[in-house]
Amino acid sequence: MFKSLNASRPSNAASERPVAQVAFCIDVRSEIIRRVLETVAPGIQTLGFAGFFGVLMEYVPFGANTPKGHLPVIFNPPYRVCEDLSHASEDETQRQAAKRQLRLRVATTWKSFKTSAVSTFTFVEATGLIYAPKLFGDSMGWTRTIP
Repeated sequence: MFKSLNASRPSNAASERPVAQVAFCIDVRSEIIRRVLETVAPGIQTLGFAGFFGVLMEYVPFGANTPKGHLPVIFNPPYRVCEDLSHASEDETQRQAAKRQLRLRVATTWKSFKTSAVSTFTFVEATGLIYAPKLFGDSMGWTRTIP
């Protein structure tokens, strides 16, 4: 009535090693890529992995004030994982936490500036001059361009 997992594999599968093994999330978005990869490269073995639903938790990075949920919205996290410094004094922990909070605030501010609809043209105008040396070097053939 029940089949063994080994019985479902072809007999020659144990002797042939795949060229590569690629794990995908079992999601409709990545399933398309997985099927195309299996079609164009039959030597590659693909696997489905349900990693998103592995552990229902929220994660608090070091220096952050709010946790980040790593679970579907409909669930409440039963676990909270907090990042912390090990073998550090209280004073050192406070200093490093203040540095990390500053970096997190700057990163959040920069990301909201880059992705906001209002700053689309402002971002390009403000940062466009930074790319002038690269554009000049690419046009002169001094730097490697990306095809």
